[in-house]
Amino acid sequence: MKKTLIFIPILFLLTLSAFNANNVFASSCTTYGNTTMCDDGTSYTQYGNTIMGSDGTSYTRYGNTTMGSNGSSYTQYGNTLMGSNGTTYTQYGNSIMGSDGSSYQTYGNTTMGSGGGNTYSTCPANSSANSSGKCSCNYGYSVNSSKTACVYTGTTYTAPTTPTCPINSYYDGVSSCKCNYGYTVSGSSCVTVTQSCQNQYGYGSYGSGSSCYCSTGYQWNSSKTSCVFTPPTQPSSATNITSSPPSIAGDGSLCYCAKNYKWNTAINSCVFGSPFFTRYLSIGSTGSEVVNLKNLLAIKGLYTGYVSTAYDKDTETAVSLFQALSNISPTGTVGPKTRAALNK
Repeated sequence: MKKTLIFIPILFLLTLSAFNANNVFASSCTTYGNTTMCDDGTSYTQYGNTIMGSDGTSYTRYGNTTMGSNGSSYTQYGNTLMGSNGTTYTQYGNSIMGSDGSSYQTYGNTTMGSGGGNTYSTCPANSSANSSGKCSCNYGYSVNSSKTACVYTGTTYTAPTTPTCPINSYYDGVSSCKCNYGYTVSGSSCVTVTQSCQNQYGYGSYGSGSSCYCSTGYQWNSSKTSCVFTPPTQPSSATNITSSPPSIAGDGSLCYCAKNYKWNTAINSCVFGSPFFTRYLSIGSTGSEVVNLKNLLAIKGLYTGYVSTAYDKDTETAVSLFQALSNISPTGTVGPKTRAALNK
């Protein structure tokens, strides 16, 4: 007597695989008594006219039609099984051919499917096809209990956050911020070596390499905790300050205009009025502003050289001393901050 197709478990169970969330046919299933085991991990057991799946689904036969608990249905016409999804499976001897291009071959109590060749043109939501054409759930999704869809499992990827590094530093790409070349850590900031020295020892210090030194005109105090100002000593050959010096000739003059006086435009006499500085001055600068700069630094006791029109190394040293006393970074050049302090 010919067995009905529904009670040929291998054929029927292979048709069920079309509804797996991965949309891939099982490559092989083997029957042991009234239970069929498939290599995708699913198993099906027959109880009378009902087949129970390990995934919680069940299929019950009513006449020549089988109804699935997941809403699917199959109707048998002779040796052909018609699925509610439009797919048909027809048995030819020990071979089963599917209308979707799949095929199965029975060997004793084992049926081998065409496996990787059985794919679908579209994958369900939240899934994608791999290199073999099989569908699998995307990252963060997994097959639901009824194997009908890919559902969110709460597994997400959190991108690492890049910390905000202080000025003059960069993120090392691993775990921390590093100071740029030429800068060193000072508290929570990155500063130059000179700034770090001045934070520790005062404006009369500067940095070179990894060490701190006292600037020209400064020396370490007795405990070597700060650089203190050391006023220069005026040489005995210097001419006393006067409000009416002779004209400058040659390398300049050792005469200085007194306080509240400045050199005239011709730089040959002192006129009443304080000098006013407007230019950026540095080594190589010349002119009347350089003369009045040297004169002003001289009456402050910071410069003892000739009053001439050339901005030289001695001028730079005297400007650095003035800047240190004015809490300005001692660059030795006259910029906006130094001009403002000189013009007070």
